Amino acid sequence: MAIWINAAAIGAPRRDVTKVSRDEVSKILDVNVVGAYEAIKAVAPAMRAAGYGRIVNTASVAAIRSTHGGVAYGVSKTAVIGLTEQMAVELAANGITVNCVSPGQTPTKLRSVDEAAGAPQETAPGSNNSSTIPLGRRGRLDDYVGAILFLSSALAGYITGMDIQVEGGVRLVRPKSF
Repeated sequence: MAIWINAAAIGAPRRDVTKVSRDEVSKILDVNVVGAYEAIKAVAPAMRAAGYGRIVNTASVAAIRSTHGGVAYGVSKTAVIGLTEQMAVELAANGITVNCVSPGQTPTKLRSVDEAAGAPQETAPGSNNSSTIPLGRRGRLDDYVGAILFLSSALAGYITGMDIQVEGGVRLVRPKSF
């Protein structure tokens, strides 16, 4: 059985678009999008030879829910969803499905483009606020296991190019108007 999960990514500090450098954007796109592309490119020949494969990419609810200061990260995750759809078409004839899981707000160590390895995780102001999440809490890593296992299994054999949003219902809530 050939399964590949793309979960590597980096983040970026939330800043106004005019304060984000080209180098930061390039690095984020290189890791989050080009990295996923290169991994798929590397595993595709073996999956094609086997006539079977399951690829699951990891995007983010940031791909579908834009926020102030999230331009580089959000765009990179939107591109991961686009990559998923394109690769689904490219590889379908070989028995390979390519899908995506988009987690919501989850307290994990996501390295930022400007962080040194081993730097402590910083908590952004308001990032622990779960009051806007209908299920009343932030995600945990084990919340995503079911979706990833499903998309990796034969049960999802007729599903390709899809993004499953595992985000506690946050996409359903409209931001407050001021």
